[in-house]
Amino acid sequence: MIKNFIPLLTFLIAPVVFAETPAPEAVSVQVSASYEPSPGLRPPSPINRRGDNGRRSEEFSPLTLAGEGSGERDTALASSLENYPQRIVSLDLCTDWMLTLHVERERIAALSPMQRISKSFHPAPWMKDRSSWPSHNGSLESVAFYKPDLILVGQYTAINLREQLRRLGFRVEVLPLAVTLEEVRDYERQFFAYTGLPPDRASDVPPARLPGKKRLLLLGANAIGAGRDTFENAIITRSGWRNYLTEEGRLVRLDLEQIARDPPDAVLWATPSGAALANSFAEHPLWQLLSPPPVRLDTDYWRWQCPGSWSWELIQELDLLLRQSKEEGHGAQTR
Repeated sequence: MIKNFIPLLTFLIAPVVFAETPAPEAVSVQVSASYEPSPGLRPPSPINRRGDNGRRSEEFSPLTLAGEGSGERDTALASSLENYPQRIVSLDLCTDWMLTLHVERERIAALSPMQRISKSFHPAPWMKDRSSWPSHNGSLESVAFYKPDLILVGQYTAINLREQLRRLGFRVEVLPLAVTLEEVRDYERQFFAYTGLPPDRASDVPPARLPGKKRLLLLGANAIGAGRDTFENAIITRSGWRNYLTEEGRLVRLDLEQIARDPPDAVLWATPSGAALANSFAEHPLWQLLSPPPVRLDTDYWRWQCPGSWSWELIQELDLLLRQSKEEGHGAQTR
């Protein structure tokens, strides 16, 4: 899951290979997998560093950017606008995506090795051929080779590496992972500040749909589901579904007996393609015996891997899937 699985995937990427499990004999409701960015997702474009009068544009004002944060953080963010880093290196998947979506390609020195070495992580659609993007191998030497003037990393990634890089004098900025929908905008604004982009590119949280009664189970690897205190839960409920898992907390171990007694209306497998024992839970014959069978929902898996403005499109997808499932009349009766 986004908040909870990204740290686990980061540290367990070598020993674990994920897989897309065979779907149960349930009705499939699917939308197009083609990706067209919403208005909030703008492709990279040259930075407008100057206003028409030759002075720095007002949209880059430190006061506009800093907002109500602490003085120390505001100073750091405002200072980043003066630097306009030209050789940016990413240390993890989420910053890979933010860089390739928003920053000019010539300013990206290297991406993390996650896109290149792991079949578990899918490149974002706008990256196209991931082999054409330069990437380091995750070692101190390979990162330093690119002589970066800015290194971006998520809070759970490469802790030892980033401290070593700081000791060598490299500028390393840590982006906290968003745990609520509202924090996505703050995450984007901080990213734009560090990379010298205008803060008005930050996206807005979509309005909440009216809460419904149909329950959705978001199923990850190793029989783990998203509890109420997760980013995934916020996405599910924002789209009008109810989260099948009502337990407080983050990671929730799923129970087949509970599912047999009280099946969800729909199941969404948040797993990538491949073959792995981690998904054996989803292959259990029980799923085919449930009556009525839960609706099988398909969304673009890549959107679940990191929080970002693409999460809003995931909310739109789930809302559409909910409407379609109601029209088809599949799943359990509303409770």
